[in-house]
Amino acid sequence: MAIGAAFIQGGAPLGWARATIILFHELPQELGDYGMLLAAGMSSGRALAWNFVSALTALLGTALVLSFTSGTSDSDHNGNGLLEGFVAGGFIYISLTGVLADMAASADLNRTVWQLICMCTGVWMC
Repeated sequence: MAIGAAFIQGGAPLGWARATIILFHELPQELGDYGMLLAAGMSSGRALAWNFVSALTALLGTALVLSFTSGTSDSDHNGNGLLEGFVAGGFIYISLTGVLADMAASADLNRTVWQLICMCTGVWMC
């Protein structure tokens, strides 16, 4: 969805830039997912196949966003800011769920306060 919204909002230059940024973000994530699938006992081929299938959801999201907005003119893209906000909120939610789980499990108050400060700073920067 983020890639599709970028193509709509800023055309090809912004769309390809965001696709490249997301690729560099997702590549280590996909390698980690592949390693976790191997550690869970999957064969190499099966782990690659399932990892590939899960990665196809990015293309599905891009196609859905582009298809929903394909018949509109440039002046009709008032909802793109809303779409960008939805995508950003999704990214913030996904990232914060890991941090909040770590904070809840921590017994060290200093570490928890430091994580809270960093978390709030990150949300503020978005």
